[in-house]
Amino acid sequence: MKEISRAVRQVYRPKSRGEEIRDSLLPDVDLDESKLELFAQHITALEGIGVNLQDKRLRDTINVYP
Repeated sequence: MKEISRAVRQVYRPKSRGEEIRDSLLPDVDLDESKLELFAQHITALEGIGVNLQDKRLRDTINVYP
């Protein structure tokens, strides 16, 4: 159901930077748009200090404690 909703939203409006990052790097992370935008602002710095965005434990933690 989420995938259908996401596909419909993409047809009606372009993706934000946060949504692009979620779709390309964190597809299983469920954050609202404001939190995605905040995350997008810091993603380069996180990668720069060695945060592995592909780590399942990190993704689970982000989902539980956004």
